[in-house]
Amino acid sequence: MNISQSSIDFGMMTIDSLACRNVVISNSGFDTLELNIEISGEDTAYFDFNPRNLIVNAGQSDTINVCFLPDKIIEFEALLAIKSNAGDASITLLGEGVSNTSIDAHDKIIPDKIMIHQNYPNPFNPNTSIRFNLPKSSEVTLTVYTLLGEEIQTLIKEEMPAGAHQVEWDAKDLASGIYLYRLEAEDFVQTRKMVVMK
Repeated sequence: MNISQSSIDFGMMTIDSLACRNVVISNSGFDTLELNIEISGEDTAYFDFNPRNLIVNAGQSDTINVCFLPDKIIEFEALLAIKSNAGDASITLLGEGVSNTSIDAHDKIIPDKIMIHQNYPNPFNPNTSIRFNLPKSSEVTLTVYTLLGEEIQTLIKEEMPAGAHQVEWDAKDLASGIYLYRLEAEDFVQTRKMVVMK
Protein backbone atom coordinates (compact mmCIF):
# COMPACT_ATOMS: atom_id res chain seq x y z
CA MET A 1 0.00 0.00 0.00
CA ASN A 2 1.40 3.38 -1.04
CA ILE A 3 -0.11 6.65 0.22
CA SER A 4 0.51 9.92 -1.61
CA GLN A 5 1.24 11.92 1.56
CA SER A 6 1.79 11.55 5.29
CA SER A 7 0.17 14.85 6.26
CA ILE A 8 -2.31 17.41 4.93
CA ASP A 9 -2.01 21.05 5.96
CA PHE A 10 -5.08 23.06 4.92
CA GLY A 11 -3.35 26.23 6.10
CA MET A 12 -5.31 29.31 7.13
CA MET A 13 -9.02 29.00 6.36
CA THR A 14 -11.74 31.61 6.91
CA ILE A 15 -14.27 30.44 9.48
CA ASP A 16 -17.17 28.44 7.95
CA SER A 17 -15.35 27.99 4.64
CA LEU A 18 -14.75 24.49 3.28
CA ALA A 19 -11.58 23.07 1.72
CA CYS A 20 -11.04 19.52 0.46
CA ARG A 21 -7.97 17.53 -0.62
CA ASN A 22 -7.54 14.09 -2.16
CA VAL A 23 -5.28 11.36 -0.81
CA VAL A 24 -4.25 8.75 -3.38
CA ILE A 25 -4.01 5.12 -2.26
CA SER A 26 -2.07 2.88 -4.65
CA ASN A 27 -1.91 -0.89 -4.58
CA SER A 28 1.43 -2.06 -5.97
CA GLY A 29 0.98 -5.57 -4.62
CA PHE A 30 -0.66 -8.67 -6.05
CA ASP A 31 -3.61 -8.92 -3.65
CA THR A 32 -6.71 -6.78 -3.30
CA LEU A 33 -6.44 -4.09 -0.64
CA GLU A 34 -9.30 -3.76 1.82
CA LEU A 35 -9.18 -0.49 3.75
CA ASN A 36 -11.06 0.84 6.75
CA ILE A 37 -10.57 4.56 7.47
CA GLU A 38 -11.16 6.28 10.81
CA ILE A 39 -10.40 9.68 12.30
CA SER A 40 -9.22 10.44 15.84
CA GLY A 41 -8.16 13.38 18.00
CA GLU A 42 -9.78 16.29 19.81
CA ASP A 43 -10.66 18.16 16.60
CA THR A 44 -12.36 15.37 14.63
CA ALA A 45 -15.60 17.37 14.32
CA TYR A 46 -13.87 19.84 11.97
CA PHE A 47 -12.54 17.28 9.51
CA ASP A 48 -14.52 14.87 7.35
CA PHE A 49 -13.60 12.21 4.81
CA ASN A 50 -15.14 9.86 2.29
CA PRO A 51 -15.32 6.92 1.77
CA ARG A 52 -15.10 5.14 5.12
CA ASN A 53 -14.25 1.83 3.46
CA LEU A 54 -12.33 1.25 0.27
CA ILE A 55 -11.30 -1.69 -1.92
CA VAL A 56 -8.33 -1.21 -4.25
CA ASN A 57 -7.52 -3.95 -6.73
CA ALA A 58 -3.94 -5.01 -7.46
CA GLY A 59 -2.10 -2.55 -9.69
CA GLN A 60 -4.76 0.15 -9.26
CA SER A 61 -5.32 3.26 -7.15
CA ASP A 62 -8.20 5.16 -5.61
CA THR A 63 -8.71 8.33 -3.57
CA ILE A 64 -9.93 9.41 -0.15
CA ASN A 65 -11.47 12.88 -0.10
CA VAL A 66 -10.60 14.79 3.10
CA CYS A 67 -12.30 18.10 4.01
CA PHE A 68 -11.76 20.81 6.63
CA LEU A 69 -14.42 23.22 7.94
CA PRO A 70 -13.30 25.47 10.86
CA ASP A 71 -15.83 27.35 12.98
CA LYS A 72 -13.51 29.24 15.35
CA ILE A 73 -10.14 31.00 15.40
CA ILE A 74 -7.75 28.32 16.60
CA GLU A 75 -5.36 25.72 15.19
CA PHE A 76 -6.88 22.29 14.51
CA GLU A 77 -5.26 18.86 14.33
CA ALA A 78 -6.54 15.30 13.87
CA LEU A 79 -5.24 11.92 12.71
CA LEU A 80 -6.64 9.93 9.80
CA ALA A 81 -6.00 6.24 10.47
CA ILE A 82 -5.94 3.86 7.49
CA LYS A 83 -6.18 0.18 8.40
CA SER A 84 -5.80 -2.50 5.75
CA ASN A 85 -5.02 -6.16 5.22
CA ALA A 86 -1.53 -5.03 4.06
CA GLY A 87 -0.72 -2.97 7.16
CA ASP A 88 -1.72 0.29 8.80
CA ALA A 89 -0.84 3.92 8.10
CA SER A 90 -1.85 7.36 9.30
CA ILE A 91 -2.09 10.90 7.94
CA THR A 92 -1.81 14.00 10.12
CA LEU A 93 -4.50 16.61 9.39
CA LEU A 94 -3.75 20.27 10.16
CA GLY A 95 -5.65 23.51 9.67
CA GLU A 96 -6.29 26.91 11.20
CA GLY A 97 -9.48 28.94 11.42
CA VAL A 98 -9.10 32.70 10.89
CA SER A 99 -11.47 35.67 10.92
CA ASN A 100 -12.67 37.06 7.61
CA THR A 101 -12.57 40.59 9.06
CA SER A 102 -8.99 40.71 10.42
CA ILE A 103 -7.40 41.99 7.20
CA ASP A 104 -4.87 44.77 6.87
CA ALA A 105 -4.43 47.38 4.17
CA HIS A 106 -2.62 44.86 1.97
CA ASP A 107 -5.47 42.34 2.29
CA LYS A 108 -3.35 40.04 4.41
CA ILE A 109 -4.84 38.25 7.38
CA ILE A 110 -3.53 39.52 10.71
CA PRO A 111 -3.42 36.65 13.23
CA ASP A 112 -4.78 37.07 16.76
CA LYS A 113 -1.74 35.49 18.45
CA ILE A 114 1.80 34.26 17.85
CA MET A 115 1.75 30.71 16.50
CA ILE A 116 4.14 28.33 14.77
CA HIS A 117 2.72 25.58 12.60
CA GLN A 118 3.92 22.05 11.99
CA ASN A 119 6.27 22.05 9.04
CA TYR A 120 4.90 20.73 5.74
CA PRO A 121 5.57 18.27 4.26
CA ASN A 122 6.70 16.14 7.19
CA PRO A 123 8.57 13.79 6.83
CA PHE A 124 10.41 15.49 3.98
CA ASN A 125 13.41 15.21 1.64
CA PRO A 126 15.11 17.61 1.33
CA ASN A 127 12.84 20.72 1.46
CA THR A 128 10.08 21.71 3.84
CA SER A 129 8.10 24.86 4.72
CA ILE A 130 7.76 26.36 8.19
CA ARG A 131 4.89 28.79 8.76
CA PHE A 132 4.33 31.13 11.69
CA ASN A 133 1.98 33.97 12.61
CA LEU A 134 2.69 37.34 14.20
CA PRO A 135 -0.14 39.58 15.50
CA LYS A 136 2.22 42.59 15.51
CA SER A 137 5.71 43.54 14.41
CA SER A 138 8.20 41.52 16.49
CA GLU A 139 11.86 40.58 16.78
CA VAL A 140 11.90 36.96 15.55
CA THR A 141 14.44 34.16 15.82
CA LEU A 142 13.80 30.84 14.08
CA THR A 143 16.48 28.20 14.64
CA VAL A 144 16.99 24.54 13.71
CA TYR A 145 18.59 22.15 16.23
CA THR A 146 19.52 18.51 16.56
CA LEU A 147 17.69 16.41 19.16
CA LEU A 148 20.70 16.95 21.44
CA GLY A 149 20.23 20.72 21.27
CA GLU A 150 23.12 21.48 18.93
CA GLU A 151 22.36 24.47 16.71
CA ILE A 152 22.36 23.66 12.98
CA GLN A 153 21.13 26.85 11.35
CA THR A 154 19.43 30.14 12.21
CA LEU A 155 16.79 30.67 9.54
CA ILE A 156 15.55 34.06 10.77
CA LYS A 157 16.93 36.65 13.20
CA GLU A 158 15.34 39.99 12.46
CA GLU A 159 12.39 42.31 13.04
CA MET A 160 9.37 41.06 11.07
CA PRO A 161 5.98 42.68 10.38
CA ALA A 162 2.62 41.38 11.56
CA GLY A 163 1.02 38.68 9.41
CA ALA A 164 1.49 35.11 8.26
CA HIS A 165 5.05 34.17 7.28
CA GLN A 166 6.63 31.16 5.59
CA VAL A 167 10.25 30.00 5.46
CA GLU A 168 11.67 27.26 3.24
CA TRP A 169 14.36 25.01 4.69
CA ASP A 170 16.71 22.77 2.72
CA ALA A 171 18.11 19.76 4.61
CA LYS A 172 20.02 18.27 1.68
CA ASP A 173 23.30 18.19 3.62
CA LEU A 174 21.83 16.48 6.71
CA ALA A 175 21.31 12.81 7.50
CA SER A 176 17.91 11.24 8.02
CA GLY A 177 16.54 11.76 11.51
CA ILE A 178 14.49 13.95 13.83
CA TYR A 179 15.33 17.64 14.11
CA LEU A 180 13.88 20.51 16.12
CA TYR A 181 12.90 24.02 15.08
CA ARG A 182 12.27 26.78 17.62
CA LEU A 183 10.49 30.09 17.22
CA GLU A 184 11.25 32.95 19.63
CA ALA A 185 9.22 36.16 19.41
CA GLU A 186 8.82 38.54 22.36
CA ASP A 187 8.03 36.26 25.34
CA PHE A 188 6.81 33.43 23.08
CA VAL A 189 8.99 30.32 22.67
CA GLN A 190 7.84 27.10 21.04
CA THR A 191 9.70 24.09 19.66
CA ARG A 192 8.41 21.49 17.20
CA LYS A 193 9.86 18.31 15.73
CA MET A 194 10.40 17.53 12.06
CA VAL A 195 11.66 14.42 10.30
CA VAL A 196 14.19 14.24 7.45
CA MET A 197 13.69 10.96 5.60
CA LYS A 198 16.11 10.09 2.78
